[in-house]
Amino acid sequence: LNVLQLGVGAVIVFRLMLGLVWMVVARSVYRSYRRALADEMLRRSFVTDDVVFAGDDVAIGALLGSEDSRDVRLGLDLLADAVSPGSALELRKVSRHPNPEVRVRALVRLAESGDARAVEDVAALVDDLARSGDPVDRRAAAAGLGWRGASDHGALVALLDDADSTVRAAALEAVTPHDAAEPDVGRRVVAALERPGTAGSAVGALQRLGDSTLPLLAAALARE
Repeated sequence: LNVLQLGVGAVIVFRLMLGLVWMVVARSVYRSYRRALADEMLRRSFVTDDVVFAGDDVAIGALLGSEDSRDVRLGLDLLADAVSPGSALELRKVSRHPNPEVRVRALVRLAESGDARAVEDVAALVDDLARSGDPVDRRAAAAGLGWRGASDHGALVALLDDADSTVRAAALEAVTPHDAAEPDVGRRVVAALERPGTAGSAVGALQRLGDSTLPLLAAALARE
């Protein structure tokens, strides 16, 4: 444009036209993607009525067998609450994954499906990880505490008192309505509201605990 000596006005017009072209192309691509996604969801689904199709077990198995822990977590999420015989074998392999959180989640999936051995294994693993000196392990233990068969309230209270704020936040995410009867849990959840690193997780925990924390909240608000 400088060589042609068209000036600033030509630059503005050119950029405007280029922007319009990009908008048209982007809208077209978005529409085609939306149609393709809708067609794929109608054609086949990973999970329907809590039953995993055999054809999709192959795809989920590939994710569970990945060396990338993010792929493995995605595979665990896609399993939902349905575990087929094929995926149960894959979950057993995943339960030996080097990532502690992945191991816990795999065992919890098996335990939820009724695997008696997994119930014992996840309880033992969560107990070991909760006593670890590595905060990564303790966060993984907290992730397993949301499943009531894996721990007791003592382990939850200990993780709520952890020196690492990320561990405390993970423990707060594990608080369930069943913990409402434990005043030690409620006191720690209310105390977590006053700490910036755990305030957001504490709000969610309070909602799950319900009215049982109202006296503790009133006492906290009464303080200067």
